[in-house]
Amino acid sequence: MTIALSLFAIGTLSLPWQIPEHKQVVDRQEQFVAGECLDGVEVVAASAHNVLESEFSVLSWNVYKQQRNNVIAELNQYATTTDLLLLQEVVSQSTLFSTLPVDQWHWVQARAFTVSQSVIGVASLSRYEAIGTCGFWRTEPWILFPKTALLTIYALPEGESLWVINIHAINFALGLEDYNAQLNDIVRVASTHHGPMIWAGDFNTWREGRQQALDEALSQLNLQPIAFRPDVRSEIFGYALDHVFYRKLNIVEAKSTASDASDHNPIWVNFTSQKNP
Repeated sequence: MTIALSLFAIGTLSLPWQIPEHKQVVDRQEQFVAGECLDGVEVVAASAHNVLESEFSVLSWNVYKQQRNNVIAELNQYATTTDLLLLQEVVSQSTLFSTLPVDQWHWVQARAFTVSQSVIGVASLSRYEAIGTCGFWRTEPWILFPKTALLTIYALPEGESLWVINIHAINFALGLEDYNAQLNDIVRVASTHHGPMIWAGDFNTWREGRQQALDEALSQLNLQPIAFRPDVRSEIFGYALDHVFYRKLNIVEAKSTASDASDHNPIWVNFTSQKNP
């Protein structure tokens, strides 16, 4: 999220916006699915048709509240070759979900706030139903809107569980206290899982101190960065904002693509799962 978006956020104060009373992960019909990860993560048994393929792809993209007309067309293209769409700044009540071929996909959204009855927050869409999900919430200290993250858990062919975290990190804070608190919430929960993991999203790493804080969180989870080729990720002050980190998976391909459909460029990774010894 850029400086321009701060003006948008301030502008929404004059709109009928509302922060939900309860922290909720909702489905496409805005029905309650799960609560906060800090209260516990529930995992159900996977059915045979809900197991990820051994090779799968992930897109992470801040879609800028779908403010630009061509974002739908680009998501349509990605949807044909992608298994997990990890999106930030998603407006639920829009043409996004009525025109995409992902209409029948499984998806969940961490409700950050609503504007004109539209839910806004991170959303994770997948071809395969998650066997567990929950959310994280931390309030931006300046604009007072929550920033959200989602944990979705998927069954792998090898019998392991893949934890996927989709984050939109706190942006408007001069110090690191709130940023660290958000990362630490996630580390606290994610450290209970020792299998394959992906942590992706808009981390708002626009200065060295933020990158160092993120590096410390990643080291606690033994997560590795991904080198994108080509690498045209969106930057502020020379620092990339969007990342994908992983462990106990193999990388087949990783790329970022220039796009004028959002104020962020999308990043895409093709993974394969590791066979158990």
